[in-house]
Amino acid sequence: MVAPKNRPPQDALPPRLETLLESLMDRDFAARLRKVYQAAAIAIDRLGHLNVVKYEPTTAEPDDGADLSLWETMAPAIGDTLVDVNRLVVAIRDAFP
Repeated sequence: MVAPKNRPPQDALPPRLETLLESLMDRDFAARLRKVYQAAAIAIDRLGHLNVVKYEPTTAEPDDGADLSLWETMAPAIGDTLVDVNRLVVAIRDAFP
């Protein structure tokens, strides 16, 4: 995926964090931290684009537990969210077993 113009890539880290990572003497540790921070940046960016407002009911309906239409509508967004969070967890586990 290509980042839109005037927008940093999803895994871009803040300059202060880049400076801090560069200042670490243990380069292996710094590289592992960078991978985790980049995975977190991607997850945060993607979660920031999640629009749950469109899933809110527009009418006042009785609380009917048998109606699964809302869950069926939200399933793709929930699935994508779980995938993004799981990628972050995997990155953390890989960097710090």
